[in-house]
Amino acid sequence: MNDFRERFHILVVCTGNICRSPMTVGMLRHLLPKKFKEFITVASAGTDALHGNQATDFAIQAMQYYGIDISDHRARRLSRTMVVEADLILAMEQYHLKIIRGMQLFGAGKTHLLGRFGDFREPYDMQDPIGGGLDLYTETAKQIHNCLDGIQSYIEERIET
Repeated sequence: MNDFRERFHILVVCTGNICRSPMTVGMLRHLLPKKFKEFITVASAGTDALHGNQATDFAIQAMQYYGIDISDHRARRLSRTMVVEADLILAMEQYHLKIIRGMQLFGAGKTHLLGRFGDFREPYDMQDPIGGGLDLYTETAKQIHNCLDGIQSYIEERIET
């Protein structure tokens, strides 16, 4: 398992790194099978993040429904180094894909829309709940949760070969 490196690094990217990406990181860290947690690291960044911002209150509340605490999250701006070092990059929107791919010199195949891993396996943009109420954040959290099985299958295909 994972003979090619000691760690498999997942990077989750959204715009401000205060809603969708911290919620996704929280779910991945807490809901992926234990066998993955030993060697998978999960981090996030935003294409337009203000370094140090906290996750929004509604993002924190939406994650509490899953028993996940993301209150210690702090935003950071996406860098080329983060992109190069990641083994799998999960972007929320086409806009993020364009920015990420502009930073990559190689390995474009490691960057995907998170929505690609949902039930229909068709790439779609993950709605941005910023500015909406708790209901919108809860709906976004459900969409993210819907992608976890697909992400798990993708990881298993990559590390167990």
